Amino acid sequence: MLALERNVIVLGFTSALATFGNSLWYFFLPIYMRDMAIGLAQIGMIYTAGNFLGFFVQPIGGYMTDRLGRKKTIIIGNLIYTVSLGFFSLINKAWMVLPVYMLFKIGSEFSSPATKVMLTESVPETKRGTAVGTFYTLAPILAIFGPPLGGILLKSFNYNLLFFISFLLGIIMTIIRHTFLKETVKGSPTSFRGWSSFKATISKYSEIFKNRNISFFFITFGFYRFAIAITEFLIPLYSENQLKLDTTEIGILFSVPSVANLTFSLPAGKITDKIGKRKSMILGLVGRSLFLMFFILSKSWLWAILAFYLMIIFDILTKPASVVWIANVTDSENRGMMMGLFYTFTLLFTLPGPIGGASLYAVSPIYPFFANILLCILAMIILVTFTSESSEHNKNSKQI
Repeated sequence: MLALERNVIVLGFTSALATFGNSLWYFFLPIYMRDMAIGLAQIGMIYTAGNFLGFFVQPIGGYMTDRLGRKKTIIIGNLIYTVSLGFFSLINKAWMVLPVYMLFKIGSEFSSPATKVMLTESVPETKRGTAVGTFYTLAPILAIFGPPLGGILLKSFNYNLLFFISFLLGIIMTIIRHTFLKETVKGSPTSFRGWSSFKATISKYSEIFKNRNISFFFITFGFYRFAIAITEFLIPLYSENQLKLDTTEIGILFSVPSVANLTFSLPAGKITDKIGKRKSMILGLVGRSLFLMFFILSKSWLWAILAFYLMIIFDILTKPASVVWIANVTDSENRGMMMGLFYTFTLLFTLPGPIGGASLYAVSPIYPFFANILLCILAMIILVTFTSESSEHNKNSKQI
C-alpha cells in the first residue's frame, strides 16, 4: 500500500511542474490570441473546438485506461501534451494556434481519466476524498508564482519563451512518472478487443441513468461546467478592460487559484469524506455564485483578488465530490471508462459556452457573468430537488 500511496505524491509533485509551466502563459492565452489578430468570436470558437474535442478524447482515454492500464495511458497523454507545447513554442502565424491548441487538449484530456482513477485506487476507499484533495494541494504549489512571473516576463520576452519553458517541464514530468508510478490494476488490464468491445462497454452504462441520484448528479455537474465555460476565457479580458489591470496585476490575480488549491484542496477532500458529495456540491455552487457576483462588481484590485479567491475556494469543494463519487460506484475494470463518460457527458453542456459567452460579452461585458451565476443557481436547485445523500459504500447495489 505504501508504494501505491506514493502514486498520489508522484502525481501531485509532477503535476506541480506541469501546472507551473502552464501557469506562465495559460491565463494570458486569450490576450495572446488577440495579439495574434484573432477576433473575440474566433477565440470563442477555438475554446469551443477544444471542448468539443474533449467530448471524443475523454471516453477514449477512459477506455484505454481500462485496456492498457492506468500508467501507460497517463504516459501516452503526457507525451502528446509535451509535444504540443514544443509546437506552441514555434508558432509565428495565427492559423497555427487552432491545430496546436487541439493537440494540447488531446494530451490533457486523454490522460485525465487515468490520473483520477489512479489517485482513487492508490488508497483505501475511505480515504479517496483525502487522496484527491492531497493531489490538488500538491499540484499548484509552484503555480502560485507562475502567472505573476509570466506577466513580468511578457514585458521583456514573447510568449514563445514561456511555451518552451513549459515544454521542458513537460519532459521532466513524463520521465519522472514513467520511472516512479506503480500500476494500480492487479494482474493484466482488460484485453483490447476492438470496436465491438468499445461499443459493448458503452452500452453497459445505459443502466446508470435509471438511478435518479446518478442521472441528476450528471445534469447538475453539466450545468455547472456550462457556467464555467461561458466565462472562463473572458476573465482575463474582463480584468484588463473592466477592472483596468495590467499584465502583472492579472498575473497576480491568476495566482489566486493556485493559492486556493494549495490551502483548501486537502480540507475539501476531508469535507467530502465527512459530509458526502451532495452537500459538498451544494456548498460549492452557492458559494461560487455569491463570490462571482462580488468579483464582477469589485471597485478595487484587492477586493477583486479576495472575491476571486473565495469563489475558487467554493469551486474546489466540487472536485473531490465528483471524482470520489465515480470511483465509489464503479469496479476497477470499468472505472476509467466511467470516468471518461462522466466528463464527456458533462462536457456536452460546455460546447456552446465560449461562443455564447463571447456573444453576451459583445453586448455587455457583465452579461456572461450574470449567466454563469444563474446557471449555478439552477444546478443547485436541481441538486436539492431531485437528489438525496445515499450511502456511497453499498457496493452490492451501486457498483457497475
